[in-house]
Amino acid sequence: MERIEVIKSVQCRQRFSAHEKAQFIAMTMQPGSSVSSLIRLYGISPNLLCRMLE
Repeated sequence: MERIEVIKSVQCRQRFSAHEKAQFIAMTMQPGSSVSSLIRLYGISPNLLCRMLE
């Protein structure tokens, strides 16, 4: 018999202030910064960060 694990999680939508968005953008502009590490560190979606940079 196969065991099936059900994961129930409720994630609230993250909301970032204009100041926080500006900080994320500034961090991506730092020499030697890694966008992927920033995404992992703050739990930001890559698509969300791209929209912030537009």
